[in-house]
Amino acid sequence: MRKALDTRMPRTPGARQAVLLGIAIAAAALSLARAAPAAQPMHFTHLGADAGLAQGGVMAIVQDSQGFLWLGTEDGLDRYDGYALQHLIRQRGVPGSLPNNWIAALASAPDGRLWIGTDGGGVAWRDPMTGRFVPLRSAAGDASVSPEEKVRALHLDHGGRLWIATRTAGLVELDVATGRVRRFQHSGTDAATLSDDGVLAVAEGRNGELWVATHLGVDRLDPVSGRVARLGSRVATALGLTAPVQVNAVLEDQRGDLWVGTDAGLAKIEAAGGERIEAYRNRRDMPGSLPSDRVQALLEDDAGRLWIGTAAGLALFDRRAGRFDTYRHEAADPASLPDDYVISLYQDRAGLLWIGTKTKGVAKWNPRSWSFGHQLGDDPAGTAVTTFAEDGKGTLWLGTFGAGLSAIDRRTGAARHYHHQPNDPHSLPDDRVMAAHVDHYGTLWVGTMTAGLARLDPGTTAFRTYQPDPADPHSLPAPGVMCLLEDTRGNLWVGTYGGGLARFDRGTDRFRRYPLARAGESLSSDRATALAEDPTGQVWVGTDGGGLSLLDPDTGTVVRFAHQPDDTRTLSANTVYDVHVDTRGGVWVGTRGGGLGPRAGPMKSASVITPRPTGWPTTRSTASSRTRPGGCG
Repeated sequence: MRKALDTRMPRTPGARQAVLLGIAIAAAALSLARAAPAAQPMHFTHLGADAGLAQGGVMAIVQDSQGFLWLGTEDGLDRYDGYALQHLIRQRGVPGSLPNNWIAALASAPDGRLWIGTDGGGVAWRDPMTGRFVPLRSAAGDASVSPEEKVRALHLDHGGRLWIATRTAGLVELDVATGRVRRFQHSGTDAATLSDDGVLAVAEGRNGELWVATHLGVDRLDPVSGRVARLGSRVATALGLTAPVQVNAVLEDQRGDLWVGTDAGLAKIEAAGGERIEAYRNRRDMPGSLPSDRVQALLEDDAGRLWIGTAAGLALFDRRAGRFDTYRHEAADPASLPDDYVISLYQDRAGLLWIGTKTKGVAKWNPRSWSFGHQLGDDPAGTAVTTFAEDGKGTLWLGTFGAGLSAIDRRTGAARHYHHQPNDPHSLPDDRVMAAHVDHYGTLWVGTMTAGLARLDPGTTAFRTYQPDPADPHSLPAPGVMCLLEDTRGNLWVGTYGGGLARFDRGTDRFRRYPLARAGESLSSDRATALAEDPTGQVWVGTDGGGLSLLDPDTGTVVRFAHQPDDTRTLSANTVYDVHVDTRGGVWVGTRGGGLGPRAGPMKSASVITPRPTGWPTTRSTASSRTRPGGCG
């Protein structure tokens, strides 16, 4: 005879709590298993060894009052200005250098000072006027913390006090204005002291209290009274542990909930100190669970999103679904996270999210990229988008380098892909698309790298291709089409690589070629890379290696602009990637190596070319500046 199953709740509090915890975890597993939608894609920009970062472990990140981004690594301090890194290290015997190369913590003050916490060199601050590093001293001139102190975290509170978390000597409070120092440490005989002298993180609560992460849990410190309430045992129990747990990160969010990142998972204490605690742990068989129980960093961004840095990737918590979207390193995707082990998180004033990793430097992500949505083809090569155009029906055409052409319905998100088919003369002639344009007739023009110019008329799926014909001077001048422009008169201009510029005549279905750059004739280069029309109807032609040319379509006159190293009035570089004419007629030129430069006002030209009676141009030199209406010259 079988015994009846006893379904009564266990009588002891500990047993009842264990059962309730099991039920909660099981319920969470069921809810996560029901719906696990794909994570919204993130595309990261990397800043690592290739960019000059001396060491891959980025322990701390902060932006100073001047906008510079500072990265603390295991081998010095790096300053990033948006373009390049400047590496600073300790120089023995040199006054004003760093006290130690292991930079564990950073904090930026409103007065411009940058505070640096080191592992073995105490605390210093950087003078923004001189760039020198000054060891931290108290009002009496003595060291506020030991010069050999191992600092783990720094926090500047709203009252201007600096809190210094140390590895073995507790928590130090420094009044920056007066130099007054107060130290908080563990006492085995006083439960109202820190749970442990090893302090790993500090966060400020909305009511002015301080949350302190230690090797044995998390504490709440009242800065006024100096009394401490220990919450570590409650967090450990919620995580299903019977022993104290190390807390690595702590954060009070905008709702007032306290998030606690530990070596054994993530916990949320509702209302920052309330009775209800939710636990989140890694479950390998549960999609949407925490990617790793080792939580190293926590950040709530300005949109209220909660980010969790773990030893197995970056997690984004979906508050509504109660699940985690995880982003990891993918070897085949250069825009993925550079390293799975995330140890620091920071959001700068521009809203950019910075992710410090243990071995591969720092990654940057722009949250605004999600405002535009994201489209990714089935082919990994399709991530290299080279051009796009939109027609009047709401279709977005995306050209890629290697994965052909995609037509995306912006209303439904449905995509149709076009690829080169060797046995189909009406397919896309080359999967390497360099330019795309939809003209006022609704015709799509596609410039390819090696197979000429393709045309797709409205309502059709068959491409018509224009290619060079050596026997026909009115054919396309070269097979590589780099740029396209439809001017205000409806003319289609085609910039080619190796054949110069051509204008398509729809009436005759032929091209008018503009001569190559031989013997100083016409355009400054036969490699046209960018096109733009100004308010006067003249066409700006950017070239590869030949600078910038201005063509008058009516007279054939060409004005050339070239870079001259010793003259700042000239073009910044001779390889032009893009040309843009703004609403005021100002011309902006994007170059290789010379950056972006406005051509608003006179620019010294290299030469002016006027047409010969036969229709071919001749060159005459000029040393004067030439300007045209609307800032064109």
